[in-house]
Amino acid sequence: MGLADDVAGCAIHWNRPFDIKQMGTYVKTYQAKDANNNYCNPVERTWVIEDAGKPVLWLQGDTPETYEASRDIEYTDKGATCTDTIDGSLSHAVEVSGQVVNIASRPLTTSATTARTSPATRPSR
Repeated sequence: MGLADDVAGCAIHWNRPFDIKQMGTYVKTYQAKDANNNYCNPVERTWVIEDAGKPVLWLQGDTPETYEASRDIEYTDKGATCTDTIDGSLSHAVEVSGQVVNIASRPLTTSATTARTSPATRPSR
């Protein structure tokens, strides 16, 4: 339906085009008239579209990862993927912090944030 429609004598008006993917408040107003052009009081229904869910991060590879100590082998993190209900794939926005130094055990923390700055839960390896 458009911003204004007339369905069987009932006028329906939206305050803006309804889009389930766009956050915000949407108001639909209903008004009807009888055969003598007597209008009823309009009634409204409100929809609030919000993004209450956090993005989800998945670590690639095992957690924890165990390696034999070596002076010659460099550690390469397997990475992580991230998705959000509204923004979709956020794997390009995954940030890794921490460092691996020789044989010491150091946690690597992974994070990502949506376009609306909703942070994902931070898994660590």
